[in-house]
Amino acid sequence: MPISGNKSKLILRLIESDPDGMKAYVSGLKVLICSEKACQIAEAYLTIERDKRHEVEQQILRSLQKRRFTKASLICASFEAEQVFPRAILSSDGDWRNPEVNRKFWQKFDPAEDMEILQIMFSSNPKILRNLNIGCLEHLRLAAGVMYLWGARDVKKDLLPADLETGLVMNGISAARMIMYHARNQVRLAQYREWGCKSVEILTGNDVWTCEACKKIGDKKYKIDKVPELPYEKCTCDVGCRCSFLPVIE
Repeated sequence: MPISGNKSKLILRLIESDPDGMKAYVSGLKVLICSEKACQIAEAYLTIERDKRHEVEQQILRSLQKRRFTKASLICASFEAEQVFPRAILSSDGDWRNPEVNRKFWQKFDPAEDMEILQIMFSSNPKILRNLNIGCLEHLRLAAGVMYLWGARDVKKDLLPADLETGLVMNGISAARMIMYHARNQVRLAQYREWGCKSVEILTGNDVWTCEACKKIGDKKYKIDKVPELPYEKCTCDVGCRCSFLPVIE
């Protein structure tokens, strides 16, 4: 069967294909349905939470504009610590699903790594974006900073001007992601050097979203001081370069 569409369409497709099988599959489940009043209460709560998050996003954005990176990081951490289910992290006991473990992490959050990443994001220009003007880069850096702090894969559209033109094959969201990837890769290489690593390998996706330029540099070993910059400047993929470094253990 086709695998396209959202969850609702996929579910309907399964039911239409095998109604008896689907009935048997869910026969032991208990289904709880909210009353109309409960739905109204839940919707009101979610609206309040969305408004809170939006306000925190704006606080973070203003802090990034002033290059107050520590403040931006701690604003985000404080927000997470107040959540019923804080953003999950890999905890020492391995139970990343435990809300209390995650909450304690955010309450004692150390912004040092965020500082390092954000400073690179706002002070360097990835070669893949070297043709962009300063104004465009500033918008992308701010959006990338918010995306990084939230641990988000994509930038919210309202964080970028609707008329922003990159002049690249990728859109603004993908370009902002390249700024974040570049900073992370720079920090990763620095860590490898500290470990005494002499060589790295470039891993590529090897799928329909991996361009020919990236395939040429992929799956090869490089001296750590002679490795191509990632994201790769010659990448032609419309979602941007997704190559990554892997340390080579001699």
